[in-house]
Amino acid sequence: MWKLIVVLTFPLIGGCAITSMNAKIAPDMQIAADSIGEGHEVGVVVIDERPTQNIGKRSAVGANIKMQDDLAAIYQQALMDGLARKGFAPVPGESPEANLRVEIRSLSYEVSGGWWTGGINIDSAIKAYVIGPLETYEHLYRASDSDRAVFALGAGTNNEKLNAAVEETLHQVFEDQKLLEVLTAPANVVLKLE
Repeated sequence: MWKLIVVLTFPLIGGCAITSMNAKIAPDMQIAADSIGEGHEVGVVVIDERPTQNIGKRSAVGANIKMQDDLAAIYQQALMDGLARKGFAPVPGESPEANLRVEIRSLSYEVSGGWWTGGINIDSAIKAYVIGPLETYEHLYRASDSDRAVFALGAGTNNEKLNAAVEETLHQVFEDQKLLEVLTAPANVVLKLE
């Protein structure tokens, strides 16, 4: 009897969980326009430091969630767009004025089993290093989401949850007043050592 139940219900609850998913990360950065950057040039470099290109699994025994797109390029473009909205003049690569180097530390989707439901844990983390004319600054930004589901989530819902975590992580960069201060310090000021 149990074998019959398993055979009949597996396609219903596990069909999409056993199919690989290509994650589509496309952060929709809603950054308020501001002139704090005063046209300062900022070089933006993003490095993907994650140990694997896989983001996770669709279920406890399911197929992988992977990235085929260049995650570092996606983050770099989102950061450059946000900096432009803040009044900076972002450029890819390094700049002689100021630089923002971001390391993608984590983008993961983990599933844990339960009696009736499975736990879904999403983690997004980046470390930003700012090298300004007068000082340097570094900070770790992290966002996470947890949920429970009876069935494995579809690709659309998974992408929405992953994008929400990425957007929240990136928004923290633009809300960090210290980071913005370091980037806007005047380049022609000379520090005196006594």
